[in-house]
Amino acid sequence: MQTFTGKISPDQDGKGASLLGKTSSSYKIEGNDPAPLLEIRDLTIHFIVQRRISLPNVVVHAVDQVNLFVKKGETLGLVGESGSGKTTVGRGTLRLIEPTSGQVFLNGQNILKSTGREMHSLRRKMQMVFQDPADSLNPRFTCRQTLVDALSHAGYTSKDIPAKALELIESVGLVLSDLDKYPHQFSGGQQQRIAIARALAFTPELLILDEPTASLDVSVKTQVTQLLRELQKRFDLSFILISHDLSNVKYMTKRVAVMYLGQIIEVGNTPDIFSDPMHPYTRVLIDSVPIPDPGQIRKHSSLIGEIPSSTTPPAGCRFHTRCPVRFDICDKQEPKLMQSANGRMVACHLVNNSK
Repeated sequence: MQTFTGKISPDQDGKGASLLGKTSSSYKIEGNDPAPLLEIRDLTIHFIVQRRISLPNVVVHAVDQVNLFVKKGETLGLVGESGSGKTTVGRGTLRLIEPTSGQVFLNGQNILKSTGREMHSLRRKMQMVFQDPADSLNPRFTCRQTLVDALSHAGYTSKDIPAKALELIESVGLVLSDLDKYPHQFSGGQQQRIAIARALAFTPELLILDEPTASLDVSVKTQVTQLLRELQKRFDLSFILISHDLSNVKYMTKRVAVMYLGQIIEVGNTPDIFSDPMHPYTRVLIDSVPIPDPGQIRKHSSLIGEIPSSTTPPAGCRFHTRCPVRFDICDKQEPKLMQSANGRMVACHLVNNSK
């Protein structure tokens, strides 16, 4: 793999958008369903890799025209290999990274058009829980200081903060004596509970969970996962769960979106995705989930070669270079994310041409 040196910055002038394919796939909420809490339309995030003066800059296609929605109170899973753009979608949604183009609506308000003051208010409604809690917590702050800092930014008065901090720490299964401990005095699972409590300090409507249990032991994963489900019901939260752990995704989510090389390639209800994956890439992911029954043998789908570079994504279908069932049109024309016969959204010529 070629190595580049220099600064990486978002392609904010929009020029990177001209490097996209001409496909702009979107879909609507069906029937009389209420408007979604979160709606992402054609979200695109490119980065410019600035190399040496004698070499041209390189565009990294981190996310290309992603369309998603999250209903109030539901959990949407976002899955795919490392480098597929899942975390970048999460960060771009919260404007922790400035998108190149697209629109993101929270309760109908366009986040990407919001001013600094408006964003300050919006960020109370949407928070992110990161993969490694040890890195996300300030090692010089006690648990109490972490929560006090969050509650202060959330607008609580100094009179109300002590009681609220205790309420938060108890809501995530910790106790009063834990408030005066430092992060290194907690286990990984306890650190993640503190990170979740900090996010809840803002009374959010949406939590983006970026691999929240990836760094935890199996038994602790189960505890934190159950905690998140309980908190979701208690506070009527919506989640975007970004994860490699498909078993956890199957347990936690109502719908799943599958990403490959910066694009959404399949979206559907979780039971449908796991029982009958339609896109060849989704099928490979599902086949990789371990089966607890040692006597059951699963036929494994296989991938060809390595994932392409996001600086030079393949023409046509981005998955065609590794797809075991590709045919002629795949390397020439980019498939649109279209509704299949069973209501699933799939970006695959094999599926869309067979309708």
